Amino acid sequence: MYSTLPSLMPDLVKAIRSHGIRVPAFLMLGYPDENKAQMHDTIEFAKSLDLDLSYFSVASPLPSTKMWDTCIKKGYIKEEDFNPLTSFHICIIRTPGFDPDYVCMLFVKRLLSMSVSV
Repeated sequence: MYSTLPSLMPDLVKAIRSHGIRVPAFLMLGYPDENKAQMHDTIEFAKSLDLDLSYFSVASPLPSTKMWDTCIKKGYIKEEDFNPLTSFHICIIRTPGFDPDYVCMLFVKRLLSMSVSV
């Protein structure tokens, strides 16, 4: 079911807009099993939808969650990497496919290129 969802999105956005409803999207980059190409695909997909707003955030594993456990087990984060004041705004995940600096660069680049329809 989920694999077909991206192909439905352009028509869904158009249908929602046809009723005068603005269409925002909230997307995340830097999931533990994601790679650089997938992050770029996510950004390009959001651009292709002609959204009213696309807000990007970085994946932030929280202690005692499945993502946290996966990241600890695979060595993608260390417990001391988590700071409850900053870890929601910066990437702390480091995988064989990307490092936190790369995700932050993509995030900032996308943030700087965002335009909001008014």
